[in-house]
Amino acid sequence: MNDSAAAAAYLGALKRPLRSVVSLETQKVEDWAASRVGLNPVQTAMQVAIPEIDGATEAFVFGGLAAGKDEPQALEDRCRRIARR
Repeated sequence: MNDSAAAAAYLGALKRPLRSVVSLETQKVEDWAASRVGLNPVQTAMQVAIPEIDGATEAFVFGGLAAGKDEPQALEDRCRRIARR
């Protein structure tokens, strides 16, 4: 269930921003990394635009499906970077 007002109140009390961390679901990590465009349109809509409606900021890829893998893989350097923020 989407409850933007409750989410805003909760995060406001924490005094922390809602960041949109993105796991690549519709494109492979290698394709994303090699792309001059970045996220494909479906990925952008699902994991950037919709979360922004709820107040999320700073969409940031932290991992996703790698070529030849069945399970999502974390990109360690990117995970460390978002954790520091």
